[in-house]
Amino acid sequence: MTPLPGSNRAMLVALWLMFALLIGFSDVHARSIRRHGGLKNPSRPIKAVSLCGLGCPSCAAGSKAAPKVSTPKNGIKSGSLPKRVLTKPEDENFDGDVDAFLVSQYMRADWMPSSQQSLSSGLFRELGNVKFNLAVQDLHGCTSVVVVSEKGVWMSHMWENPAFGLTQFTGNGGAFIAAYKPFAYIFYPTGTQNLNYDRAYTARINQFSQKLQRLIPLKAPPLIYQYDRTGGNMMEARGKVLFQYEPNERVMQTNDGPLQQALNRLWLENRPTYVHQRYWPAWPWQMVAGNANQKRDTASGTPSSTPNSTLDDPETTLTRQIFPTLDTLSTISLDDSREYSHTTLDETPIASPTSEAEPDSHIDI
Repeated sequence: MTPLPGSNRAMLVALWLMFALLIGFSDVHARSIRRHGGLKNPSRPIKAVSLCGLGCPSCAAGSKAAPKVSTPKNGIKSGSLPKRVLTKPEDENFDGDVDAFLVSQYMRADWMPSSQQSLSSGLFRELGNVKFNLAVQDLHGCTSVVVVSEKGVWMSHMWENPAFGLTQFTGNGGAFIAAYKPFAYIFYPTGTQNLNYDRAYTARINQFSQKLQRLIPLKAPPLIYQYDRTGGNMMEARGKVLFQYEPNERVMQTNDGPLQQALNRLWLENRPTYVHQRYWPAWPWQMVAGNANQKRDTASGTPSSTPNSTLDDPETTLTRQIFPTLDTLSTISLDDSREYSHTTLDETPIASPTSEAEPDSHIDI
């Protein structure tokens, strides 16, 4: 059966209308989206997902929180304060090398000038609020006497006559009165092939010791050490004595507030350890700025007037007298008869026998 021409025309019209309706609907829908600002729930970007688990070491390392810095109540970060300690051979820079340590310290030290014409000489320096090193060099047959207290240090180069010139420091308020706990050290050379000379030298050292005990109210008889008489050059520790001082070695917290402690040490040549070390609560003229509200002593009385029996207590309360820093080089007089007759304190002179220090001994007070 042959389809009628009219029916074909009707089918074509119907298909065209359906196609037109579809196109119109799409266009209207697009305009509607533009008019209302887009879809309510547009597609969101997909987050990156880690493929490692909780035990992944890389993630664990990267997720560690930065370490917290503790802040004390005073507002200073813990560990931010610089260390203020005297250098020693065990420090990282020296790794136990005593020679390297001592040479480095000698290079930074103030040297006691050598006197002219081989005369004995001595150098005194007050211990104030600034750290310093002081040293004696060229020891190759002579004797060195060192007196150290909480207030000052006196270093010397002795030749033939046991004269000291120390009486100026043993009067009222002097650096070597009992209140400042003085100690004395004698350094003399090793023996020679001449036994008679060695015996005479030993007798001379005994004179030094006895005289020091008459002149100064020492806390103990002088300690005596021998050094290598061959001496050494500037790049060696031999033939030298080193004194170190730090007024602000450490600050201790007490019930009364922070307490600044001073420290001094004495070294001989390249001995593996110091021959003297002493800590003490800093005196007013030794206080360093920054250690707020420090306390030492507030009671009445002066060091020169306080009975000796009260001076053995490290926490003794005394009113401190402030004296200007004294740095004196003096040629010692050969005639020191005045020192024999001078009385520093109303007490019987010490008559203890001379003490020879053991090879590895040192005093740590």
